[in-house]
Amino acid sequence: MSDRKSKQIAVTVVKVGISAGLLWYLFQKANQNSAFDTLSGRSKDWGLLSAGFVCALGAICITKIRWCLLVRALDLDFAMRDAFKLGFIGYAFNFATVGVVGGDAIKSVYISRQQPERKTEVVASVVIDRLIGVYSLLIVGALACWYMGARSDSFVAANIEEFEKLQKLGKTAAIGLLVGGVVGLIVMAIPALTGPQMQTRLGAIPKLGGILEKIVRAASLYRSKVSVVLFSIVISFGTHILFTLCAFFVAQGINVERHPDFIGHLSIVPVANLAGAVPLPGGLGAFEYALDSLYPAVAPEGMADGQGFVVALGYRVITVLLALIGVACYLSNRREMEELESDVMTDASDE
Repeated sequence: MSDRKSKQIAVTVVKVGISAGLLWYLFQKANQNSAFDTLSGRSKDWGLLSAGFVCALGAICITKIRWCLLVRALDLDFAMRDAFKLGFIGYAFNFATVGVVGGDAIKSVYISRQQPERKTEVVASVVIDRLIGVYSLLIVGALACWYMGARSDSFVAANIEEFEKLQKLGKTAAIGLLVGGVVGLIVMAIPALTGPQMQTRLGAIPKLGGILEKIVRAASLYRSKVSVVLFSIVISFGTHILFTLCAFFVAQGINVERHPDFIGHLSIVPVANLAGAVPLPGGLGAFEYALDSLYPAVAPEGMADGQGFVVALGYRVITVLLALIGVACYLSNRREMEELESDVMTDASDE
């Protein structure tokens, strides 16, 4: 077994171990507070839970449409049906990431095989798509925190000082992100700041150079496509609102008493999703820990401990069901996907 393969296996074992450790801790905490016993005897509203599933499905579909638009903006030949197929397969791969075969890699290699002379543009579309997703996620979370902090008087259990801090943090973050977005668009529009020379200089920076070079190269390719970038950001807000609705409907559907309202969920679910973006299998454990930790901060007085974790588990079940769509797409295109995996591994070994 090669050193590279051994390292990949070791990293995977560590990731799985971290996820398992976080989940074990949360399960123990929930059991101590009888969170599962409290909810097991309550009736479930399957209509609301189904609505949560539909919201999550809609959120994921928006991300596929967004990526397809970004790919087509660079005059790459790409069908919407392929965006959905690869998007769901990539979603499934990100749930069980092993080695270097992740969802973004699968998507990049698929288009690159069809249009090998446009590999730079393909990578740029994936990079910009990822940046837009994270940026819009932060904007939604910051605005929700800002608004949440401004309505502290509606919470019986609210610690006014804590809510004032939340409002200040949300306001500062929202303004900073909006200003940063404007600055980013200005930088994108100036050739000297994103041209080949700047890319080379950034690429020479230790450790972060490769990432910065890809970002700047992607920005240069989308210089004349600012309208597409802005539209992609706008529809991305819908993605995060729908994911938040999913968590909110789960809380209602499993009858969590005194759970946060929709705005409360909107201020914490994006943050939990951001935590879930850490390089663990599907973010398993990180998302649950973040939501469980943040839940009491925005819940009315009297909510039992551990309810955030229960809601996170319900949300997780829905995302796993959605990942099964990707598994079905993979199995129906198994030979093609296996070839893509092989190409991804080959590209990684050449780096």
